[in-house]
Amino acid sequence: MGKLLFVKCHRCRGVMTYDTFYGFQGQFRGWKCVICGEIVDPVILENRKLMSSGQVIDPRRARR
Repeated sequence: MGKLLFVKCHRCRGVMTYDTFYGFQGQFRGWKCVICGEIVDPVILENRKLMSSGQVIDPRRARR
């Protein structure tokens, strides 16, 4: 029998679901916590990594 993989929210430790989101610049896929609503996708993770390293994020380079 296969194992189930549960992704835990870093904010509240709740269960996260993989979902499709729709924004002004189209749709994207990411994880959303069913408890606190935290959303995580590759762009958010990259921005957090840059912020923690002290780099400045140039808003003009934002994905369009």
